[in-house]
Amino acid sequence: MCIDYRVVNMFIKLSNYPLPLIDDLLIGFESAMWFMSLDMASGFWAIRMTERAKLISAFVCPFGHFQWVRMPFGLKNAPLVYQAVINNCLWGFVRLPPE
Repeated sequence: MCIDYRVVNMFIKLSNYPLPLIDDLLIGFESAMWFMSLDMASGFWAIRMTERAKLISAFVCPFGHFQWVRMPFGLKNAPLVYQAVINNCLWGFVRLPPE
């Protein structure tokens, strides 16, 4: 299933949560003792939608009216919300340089 959220995204105010630059994440890797690999292909599905977000992202198809329970791809702030969750989970494990 593919939902075009372009019209919805026009009415969503963009959050100002900063996404890290890969160059900033790679600083200090030469002295790291451990590395970790995360499979984030289905990461958005781990984040629950708020009641308001469920209403905004609801859709209709031939089978009825549906609301997302978990965060789908395509919403404007989804990557920012996902990054905030990842940063919270990895707090203390990932060091970012000061701004």
